Parts: sequence; structure tokens; C-alpha cells
Amino acid sequence: MRDAEEGLTEAEVLALVTENSGLPVRLLRTALDYWAVYPDEVDAFVAHAARVEAERSVAAERTGDLLTR
Repeated sequence: MRDAEEGLTEAEVLALVTENSGLPVRLLRTALDYWAVYPDEVDAFVAHAARVEAERSVAAERTGDLLTR
């Protein structure tokens, strides 16, 4: 995220994330504060979510293949 938002102020980055996610700034700040205190826990959750999404994508592709046989 640092490279993509280089040159933006903190307020501009928060506004950009809020605009794209729909998450209120108050909740975004809460999430960032939590991540700052528990980075390993949050990083593990993000990695887990990425694995689950990859597995879901593979399963959807297999389902599509089965339906087109």
C-alpha cells in the first residue's frame, strides 16, 4: 500500500480507502489500530482468507467443468 499511495497524506489515504470500501473512517482507524497492536494475528487472518478464496475459486472452476461435460 505504501507505494501505491506514495505522496498522499494520511487523510487522503483514509478518504481513498473509505471511498472504495464504504467503511466509515472511525471503523477503519479501529481496524488499523488493532493491526498495529496484533500484526501477526491480522496477517495470519489475511493469509487464511486468501487461501480460502483460492480454494473457492478452484472449486468453482471444477463445478463449471463438471457442468459442461
